[in-house]
Amino acid sequence: MLLCWIQKLILWQVGYNLNIVNQREAVTVSKELTKVTIAVKEMAQDTVDDSATAFAITIVSAFYLPASFVGVCPKISVQVSASDMLR
Repeated sequence: MLLCWIQKLILWQVGYNLNIVNQREAVTVSKELTKVTIAVKEMAQDTVDDSATAFAITIVSAFYLPASFVGVCPKISVQVSASDMLR
């Protein structure tokens, strides 16, 4: 009877110690996950900023680039006669 009680006490103590170790590991993992979450949030914010910059560059280029070709390319005049249009 005493041996059974001692075995139960030992098993309870081992289970209690394992529970404490598991709780400590859970806290450590939680802290690490919090750090990773913050890093992912910062990356997402940087991505949004980069997307806005790319959008602004695209809009400026859409207006500036065609106008630069018009300003640089020589004027080409094409003469089409009425007989060419009937062909």
